[in-house]
Amino acid sequence: MTETENRRIPADVAEAVTALYRATYRDVLLFATVLTGQAESGADLVQQAYQAAALRWDELDSRPLDGRIAWLKTVCRNKYVDGVRRDTAFGKLRIDVCEFYTTAPHDPADVTVARAALERCWAAIKAMPPAQRAVAVLAWREGLDPAEIATSLGLSPATVRVQLHRARLRLSREIGDHLPFARPAAAEGTAPKRKAS
Repeated sequence: MTETENRRIPADVAEAVTALYRATYRDVLLFATVLTGQAESGADLVQQAYQAAALRWDELDSRPLDGRIAWLKTVCRNKYVDGVRRDTAFGKLRIDVCEFYTTAPHDPADVTVARAALERCWAAIKAMPPAQRAVAVLAWREGLDPAEIATSLGLSPATVRVQLHRARLRLSREIGDHLPFARPAAAEGTAPKRKAS
C-alpha cells in the first residue's frame, strides 16, 4: 500500500463520499458491470473508484453530481484497462499451463467452432442496449436468477425476464441455432452458478 493509500481520510470527506456512494452507486455499478461483463469484477472496480474518490476528494468537491459520476466512471474504465493489460501479459502463461495439465486433447475443429460461436455471441451482447446487456451478462455469465439480477440492477423481476427474452431472441436472430449458452434453462436464470476461484 502506498503512502497516499495509507493516509487517514478526514471525517467530513468520509461523510461526503458516503453520500456520493448512496446517490450514485447503482449507476456506477451498472456501468462497471457492463464494462467488465462480470458482476464481481464490476463491483471490484466500483470499490476502487470510491476509494479513489475518498483519496482525491479535492478533485471532486467542486464538481456537480453529473461530473462526479463521470469521474467515477472514468476511474472504473482506467482500472479496467489496467487489468486487461495485466491479464494480457500473463495470458500466454495461462494457456501454456492449461495445455500442460489437460489430460485429454480436444478436437481442434470443435474448439474452433465453439470459440467462434462464443465470440459472435459476446459481440452481439456487447451491441445490445446497456440494460439488456447487463441482464444478459448477469444471467448467462454469472448464472444469477431473475430475482438476484433485479436486486443487483434495481429492476423488477418481470422486467428482467422480458429483457432476457428479448436478448435471447436477438441472439437467435444473429447467431442462429448454434448458441454456446442462453438455452431455455440458462436464459431463465437457472444456469449453474460459477464457483468462486
